[in-house]
Amino acid sequence: MGTETNAGLLGYGSELGRLEPGRFADLVLLDYEKMCFPFVDPSHDPIEVLLYRGKGSDVHTVMVGGRIVMEEGRVLTMDEEDLGKKLTDAASRPRNKEEKALSRAVDELRAQVVRYYQDWTKKVGIEPYFSVNSREDGEK
Repeated sequence: MGTETNAGLLGYGSELGRLEPGRFADLVLLDYEKMCFPFVDPSHDPIEVLLYRGKGSDVHTVMVGGRIVMEEGRVLTMDEEDLGKKLTDAASRPRNKEEKALSRAVDELRAQVVRYYQDWTKKVGIEPYFSVNSREDGEK
């Protein structure tokens, strides 16, 4: 219901929003039992289980544009081993001029982010909880 209504509001009501022949379909099936292993309390919200415990290895099937591209955890559209070899070869070759410049820019950005957040726990209130989930917001 949520996807069909939204597809209609966006002007794609005849193409999206329903699982039926002739419509686009992107779908991911997850192995919920695997996510719950070894134990998840039955009172836990399934969305929270997905967010806090879900991993890539929990993906069972993926459909893109109505075509199954992954089934039982196996990619069907490419040879993963061959792709891994190509990535290894590409990563082990010397960087070109543009790649070196990008790497320097990323290093500079990282340094700026570290500098910005340095000592942030001394600047931001963290009571009554601890820093990662404080209800206080903003600087003192």
